[in-house]
Amino acid sequence: MKVILGIDPGVITGIAIIDLKLEKIVVKSERNFSKDDIINFVLNFGEPIIVACDVSNPPKAVRRIASVFGAKLIYPRKNLDRKRKEKIIRRFSKYVKNNHERDALASSLFAYNKIIHIIKKVEKIVDDEKILEQVSAKIIKEKRIGNIKQVLLKIKNSENSKN
Repeated sequence: MKVILGIDPGVITGIAIIDLKLEKIVVKSERNFSKDDIINFVLNFGEPIIVACDVSNPPKAVRRIASVFGAKLIYPRKNLDRKRKEKIIRRFSKYVKNNHERDALASSLFAYNKIIHIIKKVEKIVDDEKILEQVSAKIIKEKRIGNIKQVLLKIKNSENSKN
C-alpha cells in the first residue's frame, strides 16, 4: 500500500500515516523515536511516496527519512500555524492525543490536499486498484502529471514482462 507520512520530529516525535484514499489513518507519538524505529513502524503500514512536515524549512530528520524511502518531500511555503493545523485535521481529530500527533497529521493531510487532484485524474483513467496506486506514485514522485496513459502503459508492460 502506498502511504503519506507526516512527521513532527523532536524529543517527542509524532508521526501520521494515511493511505491515498483516507481510509486508513495511523497516528503515533513517542519519546526518543529513532529514525530506524520510525522506518520500521511505517513499513508495517505501507510504502511512503510522500513525507511531509508542517514547516517551510524541513528539519534534517524529515529530509533523511524522505530520502530513505525515495519519497517526495512536501512542506508548506509558510509554517502552518496552530489554527490552520486544527482546521486541516478537524474531521480526523479523534485520532490525535497530543500536539505532536496533531502536527504530524496536519502535515500528512496538507500533503494529501496538495496531490489529491493528481489521484483524481488517475482514477478517471485507471480502474485497477493496485495499478492505480503505482501510477499515482510514479506521477507524484516524478513531479509531473504528463500523460497518465503513457505511465499506465509502462507499468502494465513492466508487470507483463515479470510474468
